[in-house]
Amino acid sequence: MKNKTNILMTFSSLLFIIFLLLSTINIVSFNKYFYQNQYEKLEIAQFISISEDDLMQTTSMLLDYIQDKTNDLSLIVQIDGVDREVYNQKEKDHMVDVKNLYLNAMLVKDICLYTFIVSILMLVYFKRKKALDYFFSSFIQAIKIFSILLVVVIFGAIVDFDALWRLMHEIFFTNDLWILDVNTDVMIMMFPLEFFNAIVTKIIIGFLVSIALVLSICHILRHTQFFNKGEIL
Repeated sequence: MKNKTNILMTFSSLLFIIFLLLSTINIVSFNKYFYQNQYEKLEIAQFISISEDDLMQTTSMLLDYIQDKTNDLSLIVQIDGVDREVYNQKEKDHMVDVKNLYLNAMLVKDICLYTFIVSILMLVYFKRKKALDYFFSSFIQAIKIFSILLVVVIFGAIVDFDALWRLMHEIFFTNDLWILDVNTDVMIMMFPLEFFNAIVTKIIIGFLVSIALVLSICHILRHTQFFNKGEIL
């Protein structure tokens, strides 16, 4: 029975880790201050020949579209002195795939959280004052398992980020709409490889911080008199 509990809780902890990862991706990916800082650092507005205000307006529209807050990606701005629509049809078609991927990822995030909550409630009910110890040990095991994948991803990013990025697109997309032309497609001009390198790094750091925070909270709770006496369990 103990082994079954450990296996189930390790699985639930893996789901919780996936929830933390997807939550971090969600937070970082829609932080407009991050986009603004990267645009300034990489001089994106100058590269595209677009005003900084129009660039941020274009970005806001794109992020709203991905979050399904709008279904319209049509926007006329001045680029290189000419009034034109920002995104061409290929870019718009690609964003349909990106939106679907994002919405499905957020659905997975919610399912992982709800499954984890149900597992924790069952653990508390059956194990009572031992529940926290069970969760802590299973969470450590889940971290060890997930760390293997994380190490592979980080190593791949260090060795050849471009190849890793292409592989991820080939896994998540069933067409080649994501292959854009830096000479004609504004979207790839807005988000060069250096941008994605920065956002992936920020996501990894944020994810590791969230893991450390959960471990710290568990460690503190396990050593408090409140929990040691079992007063709430």
